[in-house]
Amino acid sequence: MTELTKVPVFAVVGHPNEGKSTVLSTLAEDDRVRVSPFPGETSECRSFPVIIDGKEILRFVDTPGFQYPIATLEWFQRHEENERNLANAFRVGHSKSQEFRSECELLGALADGAGVIYVADGSRPVESEDRVEMEILRLAGNPRMAVINSKEDLPDFVEEWKNTACRYFNSIRFFNAHRATYSDRIGLLESLKSIDQRWEPALETAIVAFREDWRRRNSKVIEALVALMEACVTHAGSARWKETQDEGECRRIAEENYFREIRRLEETFRNTVKRIYKHNLFNYEIPGDSLVQEDLLSKKTLRLLGLSRGQIAGVGAVSGGLFGGFLDAHAGGTSLMLGTLIGAGIGGSLGYFSSNRLTEVKVATVSLGWKEIVVSSHKYSNLPFILLDRALLYYSLATNWAHGRRESPVESDVVENGKRVGYTSSWESKRRKVCQRFFELVRKGSLRKREDSRRQLVEMLGKALEECASKRPAPQSD
Repeated sequence: MTELTKVPVFAVVGHPNEGKSTVLSTLAEDDRVRVSPFPGETSECRSFPVIIDGKEILRFVDTPGFQYPIATLEWFQRHEENERNLANAFRVGHSKSQEFRSECELLGALADGAGVIYVADGSRPVESEDRVEMEILRLAGNPRMAVINSKEDLPDFVEEWKNTACRYFNSIRFFNAHRATYSDRIGLLESLKSIDQRWEPALETAIVAFREDWRRRNSKVIEALVALMEACVTHAGSARWKETQDEGECRRIAEENYFREIRRLEETFRNTVKRIYKHNLFNYEIPGDSLVQEDLLSKKTLRLLGLSRGQIAGVGAVSGGLFGGFLDAHAGGTSLMLGTLIGAGIGGSLGYFSSNRLTEVKVATVSLGWKEIVVSSHKYSNLPFILLDRALLYYSLATNWAHGRRESPVESDVVENGKRVGYTSSWESKRRKVCQRFFELVRKGSLRKREDSRRQLVEMLGKALEECASKRPAPQSD
């Protein structure tokens, strides 16, 4: 951390193709950091500030690798007794040397007081050159942490790295930059506090800012998600036709108009999530068999997402109960709540038998010889729950997709065993009823009741986002 800015600065050091740029990209939340397996791609130091609310709270510096580590170490060992700042002395002494250009760049960041994050590839054994580099960093004297980045599907030498690194670094952290979640990033920042006590206040401020920023982001996602749900249950597609024309074709056009707009709204939501979580290179990495890539109306989507018929009947009882409660209120309490019970029973039955219907169609005469078909979401439709599942799956994928990640996931969000894999089917019935009550009140309900229901939905979705950002839903049987 420089005395001038009081902003914690960390130089990220390591070999090409061992995770250095991947770790940096993930920590800085910047997927535009170049990730390359070839030496020499990074020839100059490049800063990546972390800015929250217009204020820089952290800075990471991408560094070139050592080109001549043995010669550099020999110079350090010859001068360590006479120089207080070996990194700066080396930079000054070799400033005109093309041979040590990379070393001067890397050590320049250390000379300016940056902490060191040394990235090691835990999938390969420790080599003599690694020990040379670690000794250079130890002699430089900057606060330093070793981050052991272990890659999947390869032999693991994590323990060997741990036993070696403990002799050279103030702290050691295991970190999978390809699978790192928000919690993993916070954990690494927490560990950085231990490498120099003087940095604790600044890093604690940064961590608090990170957490508050995450809460604000989730709040924005919830607002966008609620808007998507409102649009789903209130939007209508329409088409007009002459009474002498084919009514079936008109119905098809009206449904196409309806679902075209729903798909557009869903894409708008996804773009909002991408923007909020600072993804630029995200979409093309999602595997083709993912449910978030499936068409909204595909057989796979309808089979695996949303609620079962029994669950639809359960939330349908909420709708009937709302109507029955209305009757009870107007009966002055003399109905002994029979209206609510009867309404719930009717609603549950209608929900069960209508569970496969996504839309409802209304026909009206608009003028002499012309009629209009209006298509909207069915009262007991599974469609809002399917959209909600897709939105949460996309949110989970986006928030758990590390910014340094460039390959498609090994795991799939599809379980081909006839069981539903969305979130809503695994929720307790109370959560599903919160959703259905909101849908009903959006369609027709007093503004006061709608706002109260909206607050309940927002609170419930806040908890749901916390859960699905850290784990996938368990498959549920129909």
